[in-house]
Amino acid sequence: MGGIAVVQITVSDELARAITEAGSSVTLVDSRGRALAHVTPVEPTAPLGISDEHLEEIERRMANDDGTRYTWDEVKSQLRALAPE
Repeated sequence: MGGIAVVQITVSDELARAITEAGSSVTLVDSRGRALAHVTPVEPTAPLGISDEHLEEIERRMANDDGTRYTWDEVKSQLRALAPE
């Protein structure tokens, strides 16, 4: 029962990020520019448009969250109080 061998190649975090951030399809080339493979990211590591720095800021803010929440009516009331008459 000779099946097709699946080869797994582990890439650096930098290359993985570049492939993921590219969006759709990526062509991997060697140092001479010869195409080696076409890669389509399976799943992005972060929603499109969100950088690692944004994710770190979100995580920082979540860690410092004191749990305070406001209703929409409270927010509107506060904004009305700030608006010039």
